[in-house]
Amino acid sequence: MSRARSESDPFDAFGPVSPDRPLEKVWIPRDKPGFLPGPVGEAHHPEKWDWPAWLSGSDAAWLRTLERLYALPAAFPAAMSPETGLLLFSLVRNIRPRTVIEVGSFIGVSTIWMAAALEEIGDAYAQSGDEAERVGALVSIDTFEPLPETQWRKASVGGDRQELVRSHVEEAGLSHRVHLEKGISWEVLPRIRPQLRETGGVQLALLDGDHSAEGLRKDLIALEPVLETGGYVIVHDTIPERCGGHVGGRHLLDHINSFAAGLYESVEVYLSPMNYGIGLFRRMG
Repeated sequence: MSRARSESDPFDAFGPVSPDRPLEKVWIPRDKPGFLPGPVGEAHHPEKWDWPAWLSGSDAAWLRTLERLYALPAAFPAAMSPETGLLLFSLVRNIRPRTVIEVGSFIGVSTIWMAAALEEIGDAYAQSGDEAERVGALVSIDTFEPLPETQWRKASVGGDRQELVRSHVEEAGLSHRVHLEKGISWEVLPRIRPQLRETGGVQLALLDGDHSAEGLRKDLIALEPVLETGGYVIVHDTIPERCGGHVGGRHLLDHINSFAAGLYESVEVYLSPMNYGIGLFRRMG
């Protein structure tokens, strides 16, 4: 049922009324064909991430490192796609955080995307002559346990992943921006809160470790005491139908304000070329 605009009622309290505005509005079911853009079945599932040609041949060490990492068999699909990495980079450049928390570094791809953005922000401050503002650090938390080969990841990641990530960050020339913390994220965060408070709290966090509803709840609850009002939280894998049944990101999108200490506004962003989805939250109170 819809309401057509009449001559006697051309406006509502906030301006013009749509000529065909439904009186009742409902969400489109998630299983509706076309609701979730992107490949659906295994036949349409890519087997690797394609590095954008326009980023090849760069003089930047961090871009050369990322191009090499994306070519590794282990990078797909757990490492964020280059398109998603560019989105992360853009968010950091625009939010301009002093401190970033990352939960789940895998082989360091998302770590490098965000640390590179912090580096460019720092360089911009330095060129302006305002050395006091030349800040920007990323704390990456992971258990750094070995990871097995899976259906889509065609190689295992063995040994000490902490040293692996450290070597990748060094290769990218970003060691001075990144601090690695080994352990379970919701146990590490309370331990490092004093240091985080001393540096002004957290303005941006990427929660991409434990993808269960319980795990993401624990991460958010552990983060909130140092997450500034106005700060942002990003979660990856918000579409269980596309990302192996992981429900944590979807749970936060649907329920964050029912259990969080803060008040959040949120938006879901679809991703290309494989639509695993991300959720972006901003703490409003």
